[in-house]
Amino acid sequence: MKLSSLNYGYRSGDMIQIYKIIAGIDRVDPELFFNRSGSSLTRGHSQNLIKQHSRHELRSKFFSQTVVDDWNSLPGEAVVSSTQNGFKLSLDLFWHTEQYRIP
Repeated sequence: MKLSSLNYGYRSGDMIQIYKIIAGIDRVDPELFFNRSGSSLTRGHSQNLIKQHSRHELRSKFFSQTVVDDWNSLPGEAVVSSTQNGFKLSLDLFWHTEQYRIP
């Protein structure tokens, strides 16, 4: 039936939510959730996020921490997409060939 795995669905949903927050589609201040790299010398794309350091292990389970590595691994053309559908297409194409295998 060519259905994607649950893990793929969860992770792609997380990436779409980050895109919506950063692009301003959702009325949420991105600074409340994420720290941006702010440096143009980072590896990857211009929208890299930074994990916040915490002394408590509980913080590592927050949405704003668990999604950073996946987001930073995305190609630049995906994260700067002008539309949400363009982002979804780029994400599916990238993860289909790189990270997640859709049977």
